[in-house]
Amino acid sequence: MQLFPRKANSLPALSLMGALGGGVLVVLLAWYYLSPEFYEVGYAPEQPVPYSHAFHAGQLGMDCRYCHNHVEQSPHANIPSTQTCMNCHGQIQTQSAALLPVRESWATG
Repeated sequence: MQLFPRKANSLPALSLMGALGGGVLVVLLAWYYLSPEFYEVGYAPEQPVPYSHAFHAGQLGMDCRYCHNHVEQSPHANIPSTQTCMNCHGQIQTQSAALLPVRESWATG
């Protein structure tokens, strides 16, 4: 007389696969939620050109969405294109040494 049905033989294998799958899920969730982009408020990548948000958005009153135009469709604010910078800096601060990388990018495409 058999105490358990035959399908009970697959229970250890299914349990092992479930435990491995759960372990992988825990690692992936930890990787995502412990990333700097998720938990570091004020995360900002290295700026190729010195830039002051306090001046542009604060003193000048520019809307953040002028430069970061994809922020409403994306989880992160995009880095503005050279075109966006040159819309103003093609006429303002045209000889500034700090803007040399922007002008070089504009000239080389």
